[in-house]
Amino acid sequence: MKHPFLAFFTLFVLATSAQNDQLDLLVEQWHDAAEHADSAKYFGAFASDESIFQGTDATEYWTVEEFKTWAAPFFRRESAWTFHP
Repeated sequence: MKHPFLAFFTLFVLATSAQNDQLDLLVEQWHDAAEHADSAKYFGAFASDESIFQGTDATEYWTVEEFKTWAAPFFRRESAWTFHP
């Protein structure tokens, strides 16, 4: 093989692209769950109950249980919130 680096780089880019597609889909589904107030799907996306939610504000740093408690009133509505990528 004349260009082993090029072959490696191509495989790396393809693998990274597939991984990014999976992550993009996960985030889109997560946002869709919030938009449709599907708390089971939304909170089911967290890895475990020990996961941390860190929001855009410095004070937004909660365990999943703390965040569920805070977000509960929003998920009782037709739409909790909507984010567009």
